[in-house]
Amino acid sequence: MEEEGVVVAIEEGRARVRMKRGSRCEGCCACTVLGGEPELEVPTTGNLAVGARVIVEVPESGSWLSSLLLFALPLIALVAGVIAGEQWRPRALGGQSAALVLGFGALLVVFLVAMLVDRTFVRKRQPEPRIARVLGAGEG
Repeated sequence: MEEEGVVVAIEEGRARVRMKRGSRCEGCCACTVLGGEPELEVPTTGNLAVGARVIVEVPESGSWLSSLLLFALPLIALVAGVIAGEQWRPRALGGQSAALVLGFGALLVVFLVAMLVDRTFVRKRQPEPRIARVLGAGEG
């Protein structure tokens, strides 16, 4: 996927590029929820200046694995924990609290493990975004 952006900072061989909303942003409100336009750090190529308009190539490979690790597995753990808590009800915890505690505990543990695996193994194997071409000086 290629998207346009503007270089906002250059430090130690890496450029921070503020991405503009592209065609894939239609109907998605993630930028609004997260606060503004997204920024990427990419390796710089040669004589790049702050304010330059660039096209950034963002590889799409492997994103399904991160999504599985960070969303699907924790939700499965939540459901499994609730079911296990429903089957095992200690007398100290009354009502549905055992199911809730076990469900959310399993969700938290699996999410933390999945986050660690994603950062340690999955992201390191994915290709890094890169500047495909420089469009011009743009907005200084």
